[in-house]
Amino acid sequence: MTCETVTASGLGYTVLQTGSGDSPGPEDMVTVNYTGRLAKDGTQFDAGKGSNFPVAGVIAAFGEGLQLMKSGATYRLCIPAALGYGDQDKGSIPPNSDLVFEVDLTSMVKKVPPPVVIIPETDRLCEMTTVSGIGYKEVKKGLGNSPANEDVALVNYTVYRPDTGLVLDGTDWMQIPLNQASAPIAEALKMMNIGSSFRFCIPGAMLGQPPKEDGSAPPPVNFHIDLVDVKKMSELR
Repeated sequence: MTCETVTASGLGYTVLQTGSGDSPGPEDMVTVNYTGRLAKDGTQFDAGKGSNFPVAGVIAAFGEGLQLMKSGATYRLCIPAALGYGDQDKGSIPPNSDLVFEVDLTSMVKKVPPPVVIIPETDRLCEMTTVSGIGYKEVKKGLGNSPANEDVALVNYTVYRPDTGLVLDGTDWMQIPLNQASAPIAEALKMMNIGSSFRFCIPGAMLGQPPKEDGSAPPPVNFHIDLVDVKKMSELR
């Protein structure tokens, strides 16, 4: 059970049957049939039929081999111990074992990139500035309590670039303990009350971002935050 070709990393492979179409990337999902054996004596230690997993969810050498394949292909992968489990004892895989897999890549699904979302320019501006330098605008008034240091804020938030409006991150129903939040985020949340929505324009330096290459201040980061609820720490234990 040997392999004909060796990659720069040391992974060996032999093409037993070619496939067609695209090769999977590290974040893509694949469906495979496979058999794993010990190289020294051919003992089978694992097998799967119709197994489905992300390429990045397996050991790096196996993932590298998958990225060489196309749908419908069958490869033999020869994985040296150093690229497999090394000196770990994996039960059916003794320490320092070279491994051989025969893999059928039956199908793959490309990861769909998230849609590009742009915040309109009129919705990026902050009207007021705190003493510390945080810009803010109250978008929607609330009627409930404001969070304190010992509280946990339940929020929906969106992070975006103030210059282009490109959304960078966001989630709903996130719990933020104020005593664990960064200083500018804690300050921002304390300005809000339950049911309110605020826009915050926070200098990058306050968020710990490094200066630009020319030494100038890092760009600011904008947040849209809805304060959904406030809980005491003890209520969540």
